[in-house]
Amino acid sequence: MIEMSVSEAATDLESVIDTICVTHRIAWLTRAGKPVAALIDAGDYRQLLASREELRTRQGQTGRDRDSPSGMSE
Repeated sequence: MIEMSVSEAATDLESVIDTICVTHRIAWLTRAGKPVAALIDAGDYRQLLASREELRTRQGQTGRDRDSPSGMSE
């Protein structure tokens, strides 16, 4: 896991993205020491989405969860 401030990431965004793509680690961006966003390799993100869909299929769920606008259970 990589953790850095939003300002640090913005200063050298190209390098941060390259590091994420090569290492397949998530970069947590912080403000005042609190996580506010995450950067993840696009391929890793697609894999996470595919895994989520596979789990839904195994559980017999179809479509989005009714109680969550994002479609993800909390």
